[in-house]
Amino acid sequence: MEEQDWSDTTSADATPDERRLLNHLIQTRVRLDLDDKVEDLTIAEVIKLASGENGEAVAAFANNELKRNGIAWDDERNGVWIANDHKALKKHLEGTPWSSQWARALRRLPGAEARARDAAPIRFKREEGKKGEERARATFLPLELIE
Repeated sequence: MEEQDWSDTTSADATPDERRLLNHLIQTRVRLDLDDKVEDLTIAEVIKLASGENGEAVAAFANNELKRNGIAWDDERNGVWIANDHKALKKHLEGTPWSSQWARALRRLPGAEARARDAAPIRFKREEGKKGEERARATFLPLELIE
């Protein structure tokens, strides 16, 4: 019997693809421009600020930065919407296995869900330096996935 080559196999306890994607996204660093200073934070840290734990003014700044990155905080549902198509997300995921169709992987996370087809698209901001908004279909992720 020939020896088997197991070099391309993965362990049953390996981190699932969808979790690796989320980890990559929330560890991405962005600049949050607060009135008196500029902070270099991870997207996870900006999400926590958008949740309101540091007051409404900081939450508003944080949510604006998230929206420029294709992510929107949802107070009512206590989580975030991640755009299924957004230029900033494409840049963050460039060179990764998730550079397109990231929504499919995200929807495999527990508690994740696609926005209903008959619901209005979520409003996101255009990239930094560009005015206006983009509307996009999105995938919801509860906050507990990010913490």
